[in-house]
Parts: sequence; C-alpha cells; structure tokens
Amino acid sequence: MTKQWAAALATDVGADERSTRDRSLVGWTSAAALAKWLEYYRDPHGLTISTGTPNNLVAAGGSVNLDYQLDPHVLMRLEVRSLKAQNAIFVEREGLADANGYATVSMTLSF
Repeated sequence: MTKQWAAALATDVGADERSTRDRSLVGWTSAAALAKWLEYYRDPHGLTISTGTPNNLVAAGGSVNLDYQLDPHVLMRLEVRSLKAQNAIFVEREGLADANGYATVSMTLSF
C-alpha cells in the first residue's frame, strides 16, 4: 500500500489421516487478513492443537502490530492480540476461559 502501511491475506489449509487405523482424512484451516488484524482458526478435529473440547480449536480474533525500526539492522515490534473461541480452551488464573488477550514485545536483529 505505502512505505508506512502494508496489507496481507494469508491462509493455511491442511489435512491428515484421522489415525493409523482410520485412514480417512480430516482437515483444518486458518486465515489472516489486513496485516494480521483479523484471524480465524478452525481445527475441529484437533490435528494441529487438541483441546479436549467438542470443537477443539475454533477461534476468531484480531491483532494490531506496531513496528519501529531502531536501526537498519534492528526492528522492534509491539503486538496486541485477542482471540475468542467456541469453547473454554484458554488457561487463565481462575481456570479456563473462552477468550484470551495478550501483548508482546519482540526485537529482531538482521545481519
């Protein structure tokens, strides 16, 4: 879009055998759009993440990233993310919850 702003659309799709005995295929999907502001995960069979709940991982949410170039070789990123799932799958202090949010700061060095 511009030097300051960018947008992206990405998706992952996968399939795997249900088990070594049951060779039928089950699938999972995930998608991210608008510079990763909107996210959707669907893995009802627990292929990538098994939660032990009826729907395993089915969640949607969003994130905001702020990148700051400290130096030509140093990039700092602040990310704030929130997800909401169909079931209580996120570990919280009081037990399990159906929503989760967090903020992270990272630094990348390039050579």
